[in-house]
Amino acid sequence: MSHRILASALFVIASVIVIGSLGPFDFRQDFGAFLRHPLPLFGTLHVTPHRLIHFAAFGTLGILVVLISSRAYQMLLGLAAVIILGLSIESVQYLFSTNPFETWDLWDDACAACLGHFSAVAVIYCANPRRRFQLLKQGREMRPESAQLAKAAAGARGSRR
Repeated sequence: MSHRILASALFVIASVIVIGSLGPFDFRQDFGAFLRHPLPLFGTLHVTPHRLIHFAAFGTLGILVVLISSRAYQMLLGLAAVIILGLSIESVQYLFSTNPFETWDLWDDACAACLGHFSAVAVIYCANPRRRFQLLKQGREMRPESAQLAKAAAGARGSRR
């Protein structure tokens, strides 16, 4: 997919999360019983739809950060930004509404972002062994077209001598 499309998707999803979390909706009052009702997952393990929504939203952001980043530090800064977004949303909800500060939501947001982020990194680098160790090499672009441009530039410098 195009870098521009992925970056746009990241912006749209983050905007939907912020508007949905901070908007003047009575969603919690209307669907609170459903969102807090535990659903069986595995045996005695249960999960609420509220937690699933947090995991889906912030996990998707974590994946998109990996897909639009070209360097390791960009990936880590993007992951930190997603976690800070979750903290900011919870803080604003606490300060400007009657909601308590939900530390479990913050925990869910951070875990989901990390899980999505590191899962995407694992899939990308296991699927393409040549890219596997490029995270360790500083200053190198991870995209193949950047590597081709660097080789072409090095070839042009060598031919001038």
